[in-house]
Parts: sequence; structure tokens; C-alpha cells
Amino acid sequence: LTEAGGTVDELLKAAVAVPTGAGAGAGAAGSPSEASLRSQLDEIMAALSSHDIHSHASAGRGVWIVKPTNASCGRGITVEASISDVATAVAQLDHLAIVQKYIERPLLVQRRKFDIRLWVLVTSTVPLVVWGFSECYLRFSSQAFSLESGALADRMVHLCNYSVQKDAEGGED
Repeated sequence: LTEAGGTVDELLKAAVAVPTGAGAGAGAAGSPSEASLRSQLDEIMAALSSHDIHSHASAGRGVWIVKPTNASCGRGITVEASISDVATAVAQLDHLAIVQKYIERPLLVQRRKFDIRLWVLVTSTVPLVVWGFSECYLRFSSQAFSLESGALADRMVHLCNYSVQKDAEGGED
């Protein structure tokens, strides 16, 4: 990131120093201009896009999942194919979002994603004491897994929530 004008921390400190409405001119007390900050942020975004630090979970596509912080039952969740798409999705949620690296090579059952729900109770951390409930259940997606661009927006492919899957068509094949 030194090619982009310093570390991320330095850039963020500089961004905080620019007063609201500073425009394209020079910032306050020698801080960078808004245009300069935007240029540096664009360089950082490009650098992030070119490095996949999660290659162990990735098929090389750099797919991310964006979840609103104030919703449940799968509402508002999107799957994004690039860092810039993630930034747009987060902005649409007024920056109240959880962003997670999407596991692009998940374990599948009959080409379907699934999740396991089980319950545990932690009664102590020192020493660690964890009690597990003996029953659990699995939830499956109704459509075959795919990372093709058209499938990224298909909630029936990527979300296993009952609230999402209950009205799915073609889930029996």
C-alpha cells in the first residue's frame, strides 16, 4: 500500500482530517484534498481486488456475502462478485452491514449447499466447559450450487434459511 501513499491507517487518519465539504481543493492544514483521497482509495481498492488472501476458501472469483445488521430470516442478504460491488451494497445499507468472505468451494450434498444447526452451552471458559445438545438439523438450498454470474443473485442457490426456501419451486429434484 505504500505505492498508494502510505498505510491504510495513515490514509484513514488523513480522511478524518478533511473537513466535510472540502471539495476538490486542498484540505485543512496541509491534509490531502478530497480528490487525492479518492484517488488513493481507488488504488487501495484495486490492490485489494488483485489479492485473494482467502485462496483456501476461494475458487479464484473473490465472492463476498453482505448482510444487513438489522434483519433476520435472510432478508437483505446479497452475494457480491467484487470489492466494488461490496462497497456499493454496504453503502445501500447505510454502512450498517456485515461483510464476510463467501466460501466458494463449500461442501455440497447432491450439489446443494447446506448448513447444520446445533446448540451448545458454554458454562465456563477457564477451564473450558461446553455442553452439546444431542440433536441437530440440516437446512438445504433448493437449487444446485453455482457461482455463475446469474446465480449469484439467486437466493435459492446461496441461502439455506427456511424463511427463504419454504416457497421454493423445483426443490424436489
